[in-house]
Amino acid sequence: MFVEIGAGENWDKVVEKVVNLGLAGIEALSAIPGTAGATPVQNVGAYGADISQTLHSLRAYDIEEKKMVTISANECNFTYRGSMFKGTAKKRFIITSILLSLSKKPPQIPDYKDTKAFFEREKKANPTLQEIRGAIIEIRKLKLPDPSVIPNCGSFFKNPIVPKMQADELKEKFPSMPHYPDPNGVKISAGWMIEKAGLKGKSFGRIATYPNNALVLTSLHKDAQIDDLLSARDKIVTKVKELFDVNLEMEPEIIS
Repeated sequence: MFVEIGAGENWDKVVEKVVNLGLAGIEALSAIPGTAGATPVQNVGAYGADISQTLHSLRAYDIEEKKMVTISANECNFTYRGSMFKGTAKKRFIITSILLSLSKKPPQIPDYKDTKAFFEREKKANPTLQEIRGAIIEIRKLKLPDPSVIPNCGSFFKNPIVPKMQADELKEKFPSMPHYPDPNGVKISAGWMIEKAGLKGKSFGRIATYPNNALVLTSLHKDAQIDDLLSARDKIVTKVKELFDVNLEMEPEIIS
C-alpha cells in the first residue's frame, strides 16, 4: 500500500499514525526527531531499518530546472546514512512529499540485538506493530538523552563499514565485537569500539560521551562551542584508530 506524506509532517507522528493503521515498514524508525521530508536526505535509519527500504519515490522542486519533479528511490542513490541530497545534488532540490510503500503483512521483530533481547525478555515471538513501536521508543529512551534536557544531536558517529578480511582479523582479536553483514563489507558498532577504547562516559572538557551510550556526545556546559565538540571528536577518532585501525566518521553535518 502506498502512503504519501507531506515533507513538513513530524516524522514520529507519521510513524505513529501508520502503525495505528496497521501498516508495517517504518515502525523501527519510531521516536526519530525531525520531519518526513528530511528522512531521504540522511537515509534515516535505526535498528536494522532505514527509509530506503520503504521509500518508493518523492516529489521535489528542482531549483536548477525551476520545476517540480518526481524522483524514484533508485535515483536517490542511497548509501549508509547518505543520499544524493547530501552529495551530488546537495541544495538542488526542495523535497515537498515522500511516497512510502508499506505492508499489511504481520510485522517482523527488527533484526537488531536490542530489539531481539527486549522481546525475548517479554517472551513474545510475534509482537504487534504497536508493541514493536513501544519497544523501540523504550530502548531509545534508555540509550539517547532528551536533547531538551541534555544537549546532544543523537548518534554522533556512523557505524564504520570495513572489508571482510579486516573484520575477520578484528573478530580474532575481539571475539565479542558486534558486527553485521553489509553489501559493501561488514558493519561494525562504533559505540562498541568507543566503549572498548575506554571512552564511554568520559569527559573532554565541555563535551562528554553519554554514560548510557558511547555513540552520543553531550554538552556539559552552556558555553560549549564547536571547537570543544570537534576537539572531543578528534580525540575519540584518534583513540579508536590506534586500537582498531578503523576510521570513525561523524554523522551530523556542520552548518557554518
